[in-house]
Amino acid sequence: MSSRFTNVPYNSNNNSTWWHIHVIRHNDKYTVQIAYQFTSTSCPVYIRVQTNNTWNAWRNFNPGTATAAQVLSGYTFSSTNGQNLSGTMTNQGAKTSSLNCGGSYTIPAGYHNGSGKITANSLSSQTSGTASASDILSGKTAWVSGSKRTGTMANRSSTIQTATTSTSNQSASCYRLNGSNIEVVPAIGYWGTWDWSKSCIRVPISNVARMTSGDWTVTAGWCGFKPDIVFFRGNVSGTQFPMGIYCNVNGMYINVVEGQSQSHYGDVITVNDTGWSFNKSMAYIDGRAIKYVCLKITP
Repeated sequence: MSSRFTNVPYNSNNNSTWWHIHVIRHNDKYTVQIAYQFTSTSCPVYIRVQTNNTWNAWRNFNPGTATAAQVLSGYTFSSTNGQNLSGTMTNQGAKTSSLNCGGSYTIPAGYHNGSGKITANSLSSQTSGTASASDILSGKTAWVSGSKRTGTMANRSSTIQTATTSTSNQSASCYRLNGSNIEVVPAIGYWGTWDWSKSCIRVPISNVARMTSGDWTVTAGWCGFKPDIVFFRGNVSGTQFPMGIYCNVNGMYINVVEGQSQSHYGDVITVNDTGWSFNKSMAYIDGRAIKYVCLKITP
């Protein structure tokens, strides 16, 4: 045992360290050296080998610091904690798991052989649905059966439409008279504002019910629309003749004119897009002052 050795591990000029060198010699070409270094806190051990007259580098031969929990179960080891110890680390092998979106998997402690796998389940299995693009509001997106869809449904929350009787355009609201009801079919889309000033469907009352009245002294009455009902009478002082009624509503048809001296005329009143007229010259009517009322109650 001495100090100031040359060719010692790591520091050939270390004059402050004491060494004990154990030499196992076979011949000049084959030798084993085991060096024990004495320090104030430990005694590291190093070894080097001469093979066929060639010296290999020094290697640290000190025991490790592993504990039983850090060595795989079924294997033994030696360390600063003891010799011929048995490992207790669980062999987890190849762990596998499947996760949905937002799920988690706690990895168990132990040894994993590198073949384990965590698999994310398909979006299709997590986003089942039946909505098509036309079922989703325009500008909005949704995941349906694994596919991202962008909506195409028109947003009519700030739309005011005037309905017509035409059914050819699904982007325009339409209406019809059905008995005593006005039936309205809104344009296809989303009507989501409960506010008359922002979103509503208007049915022009002028197309449903209109009325006008006037005086004339010729054989035609102008009203600006095609009337369904016409009432008229004479406007001469002392008599209400002639009197006439025209009605063509819901299967009820009346077309009659009553004159003086029990004179009767049928089917002599004609209506058109701007009013009504007589289709026959009558002595009690021609040139007389007439007062009339016209009504429109169908589109």
